[in-house]
Amino acid sequence: MAITISKATNEIVSLLKKQVHTNDKKKTYWSLMSEQLTEEGTWDNNLINQVKEIIVEWVQKLKKSDLMDLWEDSETAAENYSGNNEPDNGVIVEELSEELLDLTLDRIEDSVPREEYYIPEAKNLDKNFSDDDDYDDAIDDDMFEDDDLDDFEDNYFDDDDRY
Repeated sequence: MAITISKATNEIVSLLKKQVHTNDKKKTYWSLMSEQLTEEGTWDNNLINQVKEIIVEWVQKLKKSDLMDLWEDSETAAENYSGNNEPDNGVIVEELSEELLDLTLDRIEDSVPREEYYIPEAKNLDKNFSDDDDYDDAIDDDMFEDDDLDDFEDNYFDDDDRY
């Protein structure tokens, strides 16, 4: 049975959920990535590079036939290469790893509820606005005269203009 991008992403996600981080023996890569996203709203490049290395190792372990099936199923191959213009194995591994990394990061984002994302503090703390602010007071009522609004003439098209 041919391997697909979706199946590969599922395997990588389960691998990251099982594999313990080298520096923090109590947490998996998946939990560290989820935690960083929740607390900081982004990921540390060092952690992303470690995850990419895990993905590259996984892709390199594939049999040649599985690698080619995965390559043919990828968006990268569909967008950048025609049937006769196939890159070498190094390029295939690199580009598949990038695509699988992006899909894995998307999965992590999808697993963390949006309301848990990190929200940076406001930069201008002295300008606090509340829902009770009356925005109608901010509009200058003298900006337009009543006559200005009622006196509308359509000068853009004459009766003789044809479309």
